[in-house]
Amino acid sequence: MKFQESEILEFKKSTSELKEGLISISAILNKYILLKNDAGQLFENFCILERMKYREYNKVYANQYFWRTYDGAEVDLVEERSGKLFAFEFKFRKSSVRKPAGWDNYKLINKNNILDILK
Repeated sequence: MKFQESEILEFKKSTSELKEGLISISAILNKYILLKNDAGQLFENFCILERMKYREYNKVYANQYFWRTYDGAEVDLVEERSGKLFAFEFKFRKSSVRKPAGWDNYKLINKNNILDILK
């Protein structure tokens, strides 16, 4: 499929606007979410929604799941794309967390690297 120049520019503009919006929203979250007891849950919800928007804008088709074992190990978002599984764990305050065994494509997203959900 060949795109016209105007369509390519619109795509670049949409992606750029998404990044700018995400930076602005994360700044607001950093300032005000610290006052909430459910900061981690709000951050997780926000990240999942932003990831869904990113995939929609960029035509990244994936099935999404939540994964948890009986022992309590979990992954907040699992994307199944092109026969591979990609795991995302969202932690508002933590910068490191123990990766569940068996996950090769695993990303920890926190308030300091939030733009990584756009990759």
